[in-house]
Amino acid sequence: MNQSEWAGPIELEFTIDKDHSSLRYNSMLMTQSFSYYPPPVFVGSNKKDDAPERIILTLGKVKESGWDSKFKSEVRNTVENVFNYLVYDFEEEMGHSIKYFAKDLKGNATLYAPKGLFRGLKYPEKLYVAIRLIT
Repeated sequence: MNQSEWAGPIELEFTIDKDHSSLRYNSMLMTQSFSYYPPPVFVGSNKKDDAPERIILTLGKVKESGWDSKFKSEVRNTVENVFNYLVYDFEEEMGHSIKYFAKDLKGNATLYAPKGLFRGLKYPEKLYVAIRLIT
């Protein structure tokens, strides 16, 4: 029997982690911490002092039939610096999270999705992450 795959989407608010050495945002999903390391182009800066304090991420499964492979790991702007999305590829299963990675953006982006996000369903091989900056 095939296990159903999580599709999403889910929307979560993240807050910048001012104590971390890298540009990192955190959120809580139930009782699990959710860390997001955005590429600087996503938030308009690679400096914590210049980056927005809060962002909203929408995460969902990339539906293979609906996505052209040229979209992989490319930021697409629909409104300048307000809404972008990026495709992440599965990298590895970790203790309490699933690690996803995007590259080729003048830098890298890492997403540690808590296993609780998927609610016991099979996690997808590719996720899209859409971002909105809260100003």
